[in-house]
Amino acid sequence: MSGSILCIGAAHIDRRARAIAAVVPGSSNPVRLSTGWGGVARNVAETLARLGAPVALLSRVGGDAEADRLIAALAALGIDTARIVRAPDAVTASYTALIDPDGELVVGIADMAIYDGMDEAFSAPLKPRLAGHAAWFVDANLPASGLDALLADKPAGTLVAADAVSVAKAPRLGDVLPRIDLLFCNVAEAAALADPGPDVEAIAGHLLARGAGAVVLTQGARGALCADANGMRQLPAVPASLRDVTGAGDSLVAATLLARLGGAPLPAALASGLAAAALTIASEHAVRPDLSPGLVAAVPGPVAA
Repeated sequence: MSGSILCIGAAHIDRRARAIAAVVPGSSNPVRLSTGWGGVARNVAETLARLGAPVALLSRVGGDAEADRLIAALAALGIDTARIVRAPDAVTASYTALIDPDGELVVGIADMAIYDGMDEAFSAPLKPRLAGHAAWFVDANLPASGLDALLADKPAGTLVAADAVSVAKAPRLGDVLPRIDLLFCNVAEAAALADPGPDVEAIAGHLLARGAGAVVLTQGARGALCADANGMRQLPAVPASLRDVTGAGDSLVAATLLARLGGAPLPAALASGLAAAALTIASEHAVRPDLSPGLVAAVPGPVAA
């Protein structure tokens, strides 16, 4: 890979409340609360940095003390923070996840209003500073107008990867699919972008027909499907001891993207992503602190040609 990767999108406070017992709706539930850093683009950036890639992050944060700490934590990881924009009168975004005792997400609560400001007017003055990267990774926390303006002028030769983030935000990518070289989404998010179809192969085919260069459809414990001009391939999930699902998808994105930039065919790149995801769900952290290229390579994974 030649050049750095620019991650564009969410960077915020991440709170996780892990239930001590089975969650009872409509009632008070005892939890263990932890606070850290999250956001799809931020998590992908940290994972890439831990895997040895040069990374920069473009995001929008508030004028609060949380933003100061967030930027300092990113810089400590070696991530270029020069493109992070402070909004003095805004509050840094936050995400709170309620996790059941088995590590599965029960509900996520997102205060992401600050990202609505990452619109056309936001990106216009930044464009001269966005060239010269091997790849952009963009998440759908940006509003549709911001995604459209940003990707309208993507530099020649820059690979663009994108993540749909959620069912509610996935449609924001609809008009820019022809400008996305590698799209990541789960089946529910894909169905919000494409004809639901009878199966995942049909959904992936529709996304390719709408212009996406390649698609990775994640399916939780079933693994993931990848599709591009060379065909489709279903890969099983890598067995792992489930501790917390938070961040698994972001790890998959980062490792897959990095392997793809290194020249790996899409199925082989996805195999790396599935290995990284397995390592992440076995950890209590959204980004596993000891993640490294050697750790990912040591995971026995699906054979991909």
